[in-house]
Amino acid sequence: MEISILTYTGKFTGDIVSITTGSGDFVYNFTTAPLSSWNRIVSSNDVVFTFDITNPIDLIFTVKAVSAPATTTTTTPSPTTSPYNGIYGINPALTMVDLTVAIDMSSTNQYFTQCTNVLQSIANIFSYNYNDLNSGNARLSFFAFTPTSGVGFGLSEPWSLDNNTLKNMWLNLKPVTGTSDSSKFFKQFNDYFGLIMNGDYNYNFRTNVQRVFLYCTSGDVANPDPEDVTSIDSKITGNDLKIVVINMDPAKSFNGQYFPYLYGKLPQDGSNKANGYTTNDPANTNLKDIVDNYIQNGNQLCNVKVTDVPVVVKPGESSSTFGVPMPYGIQYCNYMNVIREYDPDNNKVIQFNLNNVYLNYDKDFITISVNNTNISKFTGYDGFIYFCVSTTENAKLTFTSVGDKVYGGFNVTVKGFDDLPTCQKNPPSPPNGDSKFGQYPQYKLIHL
Repeated sequence: MEISILTYTGKFTGDIVSITTGSGDFVYNFTTAPLSSWNRIVSSNDVVFTFDITNPIDLIFTVKAVSAPATTTTTTPSPTTSPYNGIYGINPALTMVDLTVAIDMSSTNQYFTQCTNVLQSIANIFSYNYNDLNSGNARLSFFAFTPTSGVGFGLSEPWSLDNNTLKNMWLNLKPVTGTSDSSKFFKQFNDYFGLIMNGDYNYNFRTNVQRVFLYCTSGDVANPDPEDVTSIDSKITGNDLKIVVINMDPAKSFNGQYFPYLYGKLPQDGSNKANGYTTNDPANTNLKDIVDNYIQNGNQLCNVKVTDVPVVVKPGESSSTFGVPMPYGIQYCNYMNVIREYDPDNNKVIQFNLNNVYLNYDKDFITISVNNTNISKFTGYDGFIYFCVSTTENAKLTFTSVGDKVYGGFNVTVKGFDDLPTCQKNPPSPPNGDSKFGQYPQYKLIHL
């Protein structure tokens, strides 16, 4: 059955028009003025329209039967590209990222050569096209930290490198000798990398592109000025920069004991908390381990800790709000797979309330399953979505993202009800009294 909008006039002011099938399955909730092009096809002979409005509106739907498409036989064309058979779970060459590789050039970094090898190996796995900002490729910058006043970006302009030009640059790069001081990480990060953070000289990050900063060292940094710490914290959070410290000294863990400044002064919580990786063998660092656990693990990079313990929802009670990205994050990460399970109390009804849904259209998805069977997918933009599901076992929300552009994510709360009619008659309040994003053409609900 196909449902379409024929005409609409009036004004939505906190109103809700709900569409469900005769059996109670969710189809759609209108919380703002609908688009005239809206339509849905549902696999049901009965459709229920529920109007919860405070002001008069004129909204006319058409409902007509549609035939199932005829079964056809097609020949799958030969692929134009060979399938990926590499060692990583996902082909890194397809990842869209603004990547900065950085090295500790102080003499306290006893594994300088090993650092250059690791950073070069990581740069080699991506593909680059710095002339096209909208390409799905990576962009590469190099940054050097020293105990003196240089070097920063002194060896190359931001976003001007690829894996080959980076390789040539290592040839003349040597640790700074003549001092036992540690690198002035916080001052140089604030003074020089701040050019990118501030958007100076058109060195901006790309919009809606994941930003990753890999710093390789074997020791801590110089005691920072508190003003630099405050400034860096603000810039990292404001630019959604994901920092991964690669520690090449297997005798030291990346913690407050061995890295009191680097570990203790970088952001400590939220989506942009710094991550640390310590190698077991500096001469043979497991590159795949770094890629699998950080670069291609958005849950880890965005610091979203997934628990196997389901949230039990009792009638009349609401869960705490869960969101991706975590607090203090602007965008979610590539390659996320976040599962949130909700269990009803005594086989009751659960109401999902999704706020500020902002996903990469048709690439990143929220999937809803009931009793371990997928029922719907969401993608794109919408400020306010709610629906009720009856479940005897569980209801799950799964969020997945790919290696493309990243956006603002979503927030979700759930509430328990005794029965489906009571749930449908008690919709949640829209955030801030209205939809933040409204109904965009890019938003759609996909029935499975």
